[in-house]
Amino acid sequence: MEEQIKEQFHKAFFDLLDKEGPESYDHLRSLMNEIADTLCGFVPTRTDIHAKIREELGGEIGWDVQQKLLGWIEVFQAPIYDQVTSEWKKICPEPIGQFLKKYYAHMEKVNRQIQDHKNSPPTLRTGR
Repeated sequence: MEEQIKEQFHKAFFDLLDKEGPESYDHLRSLMNEIADTLCGFVPTRTDIHAKIREELGGEIGWDVQQKLLGWIEVFQAPIYDQVTSEWKKICPEPIGQFLKKYYAHMEKVNRQIQDHKNSPPTLRTGR
């Protein structure tokens, strides 16, 4: 039941972005900041990368925002997802609410993989 409520809330939230259009700019700006924070969290000690992310995603939100976001997630995702984002780029731009709904889901997947990798025991290399 809780999962259904959460799913409905997310659907309504992202649908609203599509309906509001330019009026949703302030809300969209806060989402972009949240996404930038998440991307920076993938590499917490790399302030040089943080600066690049914030520079690219912190300016005006233009027609190329979807391509920029996909470019950044490709930096951090596992190679098995490269085909997914490559195909995704071909259908952009799409309504921003739809795009962000899919982007957040993909970003969560990438985040889980990064956390799993950080928490996995180190592998020993043998000198053969």
